Amino acid sequence: MLALKFSKHGFFCFILTLGITLTATHAQVTWQTTATDIGGYNSGSCTLVNGTLRVTVFPAYLDMEEDVEIGTSGTVTTGNDPNTLEIVATFSLPAGATIIGGLLWDGERLLQGKLLDRGIADSIYEDLVNRNSTPPPRPRDPMIIELTGTNTYRLRVYPVALGHSRHFRLRYQLPPKIGVDGFEIRMQAAIIPLFTPTSNTITMSMLNGGGADSVVYVESGLKRVLTLPRSLFPTRSSLTASAAAGTSALRILPIDPLRQVAVKTSFYGGNFAGNFLNLYAGVSEDVLKELGQRIEVVIFWKWHNPATWIQHTASGEQITSYVSTAQSQASQILSLYGSLGVPGNRVGLLHDNSANEPRAFPVAANTEASYQQAVDYLRSVQGSYAEQFARGLQILPGNGGAPLDWIPVSKNSFLKNMRLVKTLYSPDQNIVRHLIMVSVGPEYATAEASLNDSINQIFSSMPFSLSTMKNWGFDQAGFDLWGARSNHAYSGTMISTSYADIPGFSATNMILTVRNELNSYDFTIPCTGGLSLICGSLEFHGKSDYLWNDSLQWKAYRSSSGVLVGATTTAPKKIAPDEDTATAILWAGSTSPFSEKKELPLGPTYGFVDKWANLLATDQDTLGNLAYDYASSGVPRMIDQNILNVIPNYDNSSSPGCGTCVAIADALITAMKNSAMWRIEHGRDGLIFVRIQGLKAGLRTSMELFDLSGKKVGEWNSLSEFETIRWNASGIRSGTYLLRIRIAGIQGVKRIAL
Repeated sequence: MLALKFSKHGFFCFILTLGITLTATHAQVTWQTTATDIGGYNSGSCTLVNGTLRVTVFPAYLDMEEDVEIGTSGTVTTGNDPNTLEIVATFSLPAGATIIGGLLWDGERLLQGKLLDRGIADSIYEDLVNRNSTPPPRPRDPMIIELTGTNTYRLRVYPVALGHSRHFRLRYQLPPKIGVDGFEIRMQAAIIPLFTPTSNTITMSMLNGGGADSVVYVESGLKRVLTLPRSLFPTRSSLTASAAAGTSALRILPIDPLRQVAVKTSFYGGNFAGNFLNLYAGVSEDVLKELGQRIEVVIFWKWHNPATWIQHTASGEQITSYVSTAQSQASQILSLYGSLGVPGNRVGLLHDNSANEPRAFPVAANTEASYQQAVDYLRSVQGSYAEQFARGLQILPGNGGAPLDWIPVSKNSFLKNMRLVKTLYSPDQNIVRHLIMVSVGPEYATAEASLNDSINQIFSSMPFSLSTMKNWGFDQAGFDLWGARSNHAYSGTMISTSYADIPGFSATNMILTVRNELNSYDFTIPCTGGLSLICGSLEFHGKSDYLWNDSLQWKAYRSSSGVLVGATTTAPKKIAPDEDTATAILWAGSTSPFSEKKELPLGPTYGFVDKWANLLATDQDTLGNLAYDYASSGVPRMIDQNILNVIPNYDNSSSPGCGTCVAIADALITAMKNSAMWRIEHGRDGLIFVRIQGLKAGLRTSMELFDLSGKKVGEWNSLSEFETIRWNASGIRSGTYLLRIRIAGIQGVKRIAL
């Protein structure tokens, strides 16, 4: 079916839907029985009846909607109920991803997932499943998703009858990162890749959410520019967690390569009030150049008199050793070229075969067209090329000796080549320039070395260092190689490779400073040395009452000595949508969100599944008349929750016996925020009592003890008693500590003496 439509978000969509049914024989998603009168349960495999992905591309994240229908197959033991099976799936998402919505089809109804405290949600779900009932009553239809570990989730759907299926849809955000090519977003599905065979393809619709009309789409290393909207058909294996973690990941790149991106938004009131910054910063070529951390290498390869490489004598044809030397040099230069052009290093080539105009390639990184053109040329002169080239030349007069009129020709050619070499380097400042010379073939001999002064004049405004390739020298009439190497020696770090000694980098620490209008934050990015400077990247997620600066400050220090190498300022690409909740969720869902003030539990506040809150859909959560809007596409965001929703023992105001829930929550907030009112009492055998007025019994508590340098010395978890938390501090040496207590996402800190 081909459909053109306008979505509820207002952008034009092209959706191509194919009637493909995906099945599996051995799925990683299983079903299990929930009702038995024989004391034992059954489990079996599930099949993927249908699975599609709708990917809405934004400049700084992907909004994923995964539509899945899962069927059950197999048999159950007599005495177990085949009509009340439970589907269970464990899946993972990338670090920083957030599950922000879910829908469950219940016949003609559509149930919306909502956030609840995980203990409450789990209790409700278990009550509805009603395990061990014999026979079970007609169950209400729940779906639950919970965070079970780092980036790992568990989904359960109930009920499903054997041989039947359930249909649901998840919505989640995938964050960006700094990868090999710079700023990128890796694509991964949650449920679909769990089924085998993974070679089956799925239908994936890619839409422009705004600001991303075209993107670079990378699949199996192949880069394509896609104009959105577009329909694609990737394999399920390419959407697995293992693929997303490696080089085979499906990736979305911006059209213009980016190494530094600042995603910023601000809210001026409500739960989100503040200024958010999601910074993705890699060490770019421009940063290295401005810090004096870039090296440019040119390889000058000269063939002398190749017409003499094959001798024709009375006894027959003789192929001289110059041919095999040229072949070996060709292979080694290609390998050397492949080692260069890496971050912080650029490489160029000049090849003069003495018969044609020299082939010149300016210095370039391995991501640039000139680099690839040089590599292609070097590949073309491999193997028998040198022999075939020499066969095609005629022997010129004077090859048997060194007539004086041929020496000036050779010298003039060399000076012409040196002027050309100079143009191959970039005109940039703060860079190291190096020249590698290598030659093959017979050259005329002369004792004078006038070319040395001429080279010094040519490069007077562009100092360089000089070396040759290992096992090969460089011959040139009128040129003293030994003297030139002494006058153009490199005083810095030299890296010895199999083919040449080349200037390199020593280990460096980059100090990156991020600032807002009031505060500054310094981060260290270590860089290992070698032929290239291999640096890490920084991911910073910050929230402040003050606006974040648009620029970054960089300083480079030698790791060994701490000596300052250089400093510079960069302006990252800025993506700054107004009051964008998705950007705020990127901050809250990151592995290390930083806020300049205390924050309540982020998942429930910002509307995504985390360790505090589960997604739960029951028959009370029907969308009613709104179901039609979401039946074909779209998953509504889960509602941002009030802190009361994450207070244990709180359900809602209509729950039996919960008339005091609001009072309980208010009392807890007051007690936890006023740590000055806590009273510490010491009992026997290291027993400590923390008296907190207004604290109710039965609340899950987390206590952490830190010394004054910030090192954690202990952690305890327990249930509160009436206005009391007790814990055993035996084994902790006497001293002054900071005690941090968390209850239902509210925390307080108090300095105590033990």
